[in-house]
Amino acid sequence: SVFLTSDNKVYTSGGNAYGQLGIGSFAPTQQPVLANVSGADMISAGQFTTLVKRKDKSVYGFGNNTEDQLSSTTGTTVNTPEHIVDLSGVSFIEAGKTASHVLYNEEKQCASSAIAVTVNTVPTVTISMNGDTLTTIAGTSYQWFLDGLTIPGATSQSFVATTSGYYSVQVTFANGCAGMSADTLVSFVGIEDIELGAVKLFPNPANEFVTILFENELFGESTLSVMDQSGRIVLSKSVSSMQSYNMNIQSLEEGVYYIQIENEGRKIMLKFIKSNN
Repeated sequence: SVFLTSDNKVYTSGGNAYGQLGIGSFAPTQQPVLANVSGADMISAGQFTTLVKRKDKSVYGFGNNTEDQLSSTTGTTVNTPEHIVDLSGVSFIEAGKTASHVLYNEEKQCASSAIAVTVNTVPTVTISMNGDTLTTIAGTSYQWFLDGLTIPGATSQSFVATTSGYYSVQVTFANGCAGMSADTLVSFVGIEDIELGAVKLFPNPANEFVTILFENELFGESTLSVMDQSGRIVLSKSVSSMQSYNMNIQSLEEGVYYIQIENEGRKIMLKFIKSNN
């Protein structure tokens, strides 16, 4: 049996002596199993052969092929969905016992040939610190960031920090790939300065709310600014005398953001990820 769901997925169950379930084996199953073909909008089950038409009017098949029921597909038995490359622009399919039938329409389309894609490995980008000098791994070009914002002209392998904050660097390599380091905190705060104390942000990633929890209560007016990776402020709140605060982030798109907290001249930057999952 073959089943087509409302979200265009294909499930199969039953006998599988010829691979007609399309699940990569010849073992039968009593429970419907998801076949590896997406975007389906029509299915047809023959005696030992299954056809699937996708929304792009291409056709996939699997199962018995001793009578060339799957057209140009090679092999007498096919146990995974195979694209039948000489069928395109198809509007109707029907799988029979020893033959398959299709109808074309005037919106005939064609599929490209397969191409090989090589995915290059991006080295892990790290930052080492010697005093106020930050150095990253070797690459072909560099861009340094402070609190998620681009530092103009900071395009060398090393950078001398002059301001407290979270520094990161993007390194581009000879193969064209680029990698971003984790944030590195540089602090020039003196012992005589009042500390904000330990601060936590959770959950991270977050969907609807993030909670900011301080070790020490903050007195006076605090400004919480959420910035995207370009430095644009997308949310801003003013809070008086807080130790914890729940910020609603449901309006944000998925991505990486920074929360800057300012309290009586002191600043701290926190990073989080907005996810819709």
